[in-house]
Amino acid sequence: MKKVMLFLMLAVFTLSLSSFKVEKATVSDVIDPCYEEAIEVGETMDGYNGKSGAYYAFIYMTTFCTSDSFVNQ
Repeated sequence: MKKVMLFLMLAVFTLSLSSFKVEKATVSDVIDPCYEEAIEVGETMDGYNGKSGAYYAFIYMTTFCTSDSFVNQ
């Protein structure tokens, strides 16, 4: 009888866990929007003051795309 109850409890526990759907957020889900904005800034600022767009994209990324900025969103 003990084995039957244990089996039933295990089955109920397994079914209860399988009924939840969990979505995992990846790093790219958070960084991609900011990265895309940085690329746009780089393309817009390309050649300004003789610096490349990659420079301005890098400055944008290091200034606005930090982990602290994502906590407040």
